[in-house]
Amino acid sequence: MFEPLTQTVSQLATRWGYSVHDVLTHAIQKNWPVYFHFEGLVFDVADRLRYGHDWRAASESSRLAANIEGAEHTLQRNVQHLKGLLTLTEWEDVLSEEDVRNLRIEIEGKKKLLKISTEMNEERNEARQQFHRNGALRAAPRTLQDVADHGLAAFPLKAFYPNSPAWYVPNAEAPGQLLKGRLVALEDVSLHPKTKITADDLFATMEDIKAIESEYALAAISVGTTNTSSTVEHPSVAPRIWDEVACQKLLTEYNAPGATQETLAKIYGVSRQFIARKLTEARGSLVPKKAGAFDGLGRGSRKK
Repeated sequence: MFEPLTQTVSQLATRWGYSVHDVLTHAIQKNWPVYFHFEGLVFDVADRLRYGHDWRAASESSRLAANIEGAEHTLQRNVQHLKGLLTLTEWEDVLSEEDVRNLRIEIEGKKKLLKISTEMNEERNEARQQFHRNGALRAAPRTLQDVADHGLAAFPLKAFYPNSPAWYVPNAEAPGQLLKGRLVALEDVSLHPKTKITADDLFATMEDIKAIESEYALAAISVGTTNTSSTVEHPSVAPRIWDEVACQKLLTEYNAPGATQETLAKIYGVSRQFIARKLTEARGSLVPKKAGAFDGLGRGSRKK
């Protein structure tokens, strides 16, 4: 069987017997990397030359185009007036030959500037496409906290690059900590950009999940060996999948002298209610099944 490379936060909550809120809260406190998938443009937040829409360049191009159009319209009306095809309004002046010549020079100059501005915008847009990404990004603590508290969050505008070092530092402006690392700004340029993100969109890699489970398993063994009130000699590592074998193993440990649901919950790193459910499942699997009509005949005795 192939093991999945990732698991969503919702799947992790089921796997570990916790709520989504608990998983995300621990992820924030323990600095566990939690990712989400993004397809779009990704820029360093300091790269203002490429990040975001260049309103100044677009505004300058629009202004030049409008000026050129207005000047050419003025020339056209003046020519039609001189040919007797129309009469200028009281707000329009008849242009002399020198005025016409100067206006044409001005138009040609602005056309050159417009061409330069257009080429620069095209080069900028081409350069922006080199920052296209289709892959995982690490969610910021604010995103995780919003999903933990409300079940969803606005789709992030900023995140951390997955392989960049990230660490917590004290937050001087407010209680708590801030995550530091390679912060990037996101631009979703699709026709239908996502607006929300939920626990089903957030995921962790199996490599990180196994490392977390190993860490908690070692902590559980430490708790078990120093707890003299419990006689469970070899506390178990929390199984990746709670199948029938795992549940039966749990029931065997529970039947040991001195073992309680509370001590097993500490050892496995899950809630007492989760242990109680798994014990009920284990006891249910021990109930004999009613014999069927053909159970005594065996496979070879059945007619085909």
